[in-house]
Amino acid sequence: MRVLNNATNESRQPVLTGGFAGGGDSEPSLIERIFDLEGQVDRLQSLAKELHHDAQRERRELAIVLQDRVQQLLVGTRMFANCLSGSVREAGDKQLAAQIDDLLEQAIAEVRALSKRLGPLPVCPPPSGVMNRVDTGHG
Repeated sequence: MRVLNNATNESRQPVLTGGFAGGGDSEPSLIERIFDLEGQVDRLQSLAKELHHDAQRERRELAIVLQDRVQQLLVGTRMFANCLSGSVREAGDKQLAAQIDDLLEQAIAEVRALSKRLGPLPVCPPPSGVMNRVDTGHG
């Protein structure tokens, strides 16, 4: 960009050339670059939203698998273990059956807590420093 002092410039303001619209240079003008950057910001925001939605879908699917499949398997195993513990006669075996029941109860509680934690992701604000086109009037 060059500043020219033109004797015919009636306002006596310097004339800026190069890098601006109408500068005559072959490189893109500043305004073209701004519009290009805004387009890139739009594309990145769109990709971020898509990624966020994909992550939410994956988390929901994982929560469903944990809740509907793994937890049901653990509950079923615990029921069968309780049936077997009722037929146990020796004190040592009864204690072992009680420990198995306790471990299965803990595993069920862990799966339940994990599937709750895998609920929807919170909506994240855009990163700081990104131009807010609504505030600047470009949207």
